[in-house]
Amino acid sequence: PCTTHLVKSHAFDVLMGFFIAFNAILVGVEVQWQAEHIGRPVPLTFYVLQHTCAAVFIVELILRVRVFGFRNLYLRQGLSWDHFDAVLVASIVFEVVIDVLAMILVETSNGGPSSTVGQLRMMRALRVTKIVRTIRVNRIIRFISPLRTLVFSIAATLKSLFWAMVLLFMMMYVVATMITQSSTQALAEGIDPISADALCLYWCSL
Repeated sequence: PCTTHLVKSHAFDVLMGFFIAFNAILVGVEVQWQAEHIGRPVPLTFYVLQHTCAAVFIVELILRVRVFGFRNLYLRQGLSWDHFDAVLVASIVFEVVIDVLAMILVETSNGGPSSTVGQLRMMRALRVTKIVRTIRVNRIIRFISPLRTLVFSIAATLKSLFWAMVLLFMMMYVVATMITQSSTQALAEGIDPISADALCLYWCSL
């Protein structure tokens, strides 16, 4: 079918990579605008572009599920990029819902205490979705092979990195113990006050 050929094509991956990169740049531009115009409402253009990207990502997810099947994508053992994409798309849907509810709440509020509390709660939820949005930049790793290889290589070396840090900590602990013990003995034997102050300042604690 045409849908299967489209989703499995390299052009489809390139197109999705373009939208992911565009969305990442858009997030940065919006954050910079908010930093330069603190307290001012975000222009409608940002909402339109963000929701356009959200619609594209939702359509992409629906097409992938239709072509590859829900079982093959999400019910296999272990985590994969498909699970990561699904979580991010869910955050996109949540953000769109929060945006719409926030706009409705602002338009229908009468300025009372209950409406103010509701707006504050909605703004907190919206702030969380804005923070989560930055994680979507990582989706571009899926479509760039060198980045994907680098991420897998880093993940594969985390175990070795952990034990290297343990070994380094053990070496630092042994050296710190020896120096602290020597400093304590020197202070107990009695040395000039200037040297004693220096030892207490730098070497009398692990």
